[in-house]
Amino acid sequence: MVFLFFGNPQKFKDLFVIQKYYLKRDVSIPKNYNGLWREWDKNRKLLTLSEVKNGLLNGENKNYDPQTGDLLARSSYQNVKL
Repeated sequence: MVFLFFGNPQKFKDLFVIQKYYLKRDVSIPKNYNGLWREWDKNRKLLTLSEVKNGLLNGENKNYDPQTGDLLARSSYQNVKL
């Protein structure tokens, strides 16, 4: 159970959903995070996929329609904090 409170929300989408929507925890990008950052809605559907370096958006960011899974928007960032 402790895993649900303190685990990395990027490890499993269910962990992200539980932490964000049920435990109301802050699941923003950590300062030292590197890699792909994903965000899902309450129904476990992918909303965003972002390339991150040192906690900043750095590369491609994609937004998806949670109903259809279609790509809605694509943008590029260089060292931007949300």
